[in-house]
Amino acid sequence: MKCLFRCAAFTLGVMLFSGLALAQTCPAGYPLSTPSSDFADAGAGTVRHLPTGLIWKRCAEGQDWNGSTCTGTAAIYTWQQAFQRADAVNAGAAGTWNAGQTDWRMPNVNELKSIVESGCYAPAINTVQFPATPASGFWSGSPVAGLSGGAWGVFFTYGVDYWDFRGLAFHVRLVRAGQHFYHFDAAAAVAAVAVEFYYSGSNHYFVSADRSEVAMVDSGAVGQWVRTGQEFAVDGSSSENAPATVCRFYCHTCTPGTHFYTLNQEECAWLKTLLDWRFEGGAFYARQPAGGGCVSGAPLHRLNNKSLSGAPNHRYTTCANIRDVMVAHGWAYEGTAMCVHTTSADCTVDTSAGGRSYPAAP
Repeated sequence: MKCLFRCAAFTLGVMLFSGLALAQTCPAGYPLSTPSSDFADAGAGTVRHLPTGLIWKRCAEGQDWNGSTCTGTAAIYTWQQAFQRADAVNAGAAGTWNAGQTDWRMPNVNELKSIVESGCYAPAINTVQFPATPASGFWSGSPVAGLSGGAWGVFFTYGVDYWDFRGLAFHVRLVRAGQHFYHFDAAAAVAAVAVEFYYSGSNHYFVSADRSEVAMVDSGAVGQWVRTGQEFAVDGSSSENAPATVCRFYCHTCTPGTHFYTLNQEECAWLKTLLDWRFEGGAFYARQPAGGGCVSGAPLHRLNNKSLSGAPNHRYTTCANIRDVMVAHGWAYEGTAMCVHTTSADCTVDTSAGGRSYPAAP
């Protein structure tokens, strides 16, 4: 319940800022995180965010698009009403507009954060692409794990995420299409290759089997992550030799942030109860190990950095020699986490940690 004081302060801030016409401030020297070059007009009052492929309504719900800007007053909704509003928009109900599309939905919290403009505040958004945006709270569709009455949102005065109680009313911006850096569907990882990335700033590793996400990480849109040269093939469906969905989590309170993957359903269920860890969905498919090994496929070893970087981080590798070197550098070996379809990795290649053969401990 550590968020109660922060959330109370946030709610007070919403009350103070709501309804005020604030002049956006973009301090000199701060680079823009969502420049207009990252967007393309998608017609009828919608815009495509090129780094993610997401298509957004340019106006908050309750506002209208007049061809050049958003008019009217942005409405506020409880969390349940926000989903009802999306349904009404898709149904073409009176008082709504859907730009001729019927797949509008609530964004998850990370999708909503993807349009935060960190170089500006009040509001913290690109006001050319999203004119007349209230400098206030917007609901996401993400529930708070372990708290049935809570949900996540983004406060667009300063662009910070928060959670609050679902019975409170905040603004809503709908989205469709695309796929964001923290939004996954294991079904999208059909016959995919899981690619490993490394960030030297935190000595952290990250894995993705989603092709659109891999392309976005390669583009540098989410920071200076680089490929290590390691990868492995994942199963194409949940019916192929009965593989299961790998749960993917993100620790949003860790500094630096970190991801975690598990095929263990008990471990997955337990992490869903922890407020610090956000369940992001299925990362890819894999098979359960048996007796510490794999009946078929390649063993995927899991190593733990013992939080030596200030936050937990795990590395997943099919290479026994990389596993052994990581242990020699202070990482803890946690065993075979899962069995993946095949490995195509060259176990002599590992470009992490500045191009050395293998990274030193943090």
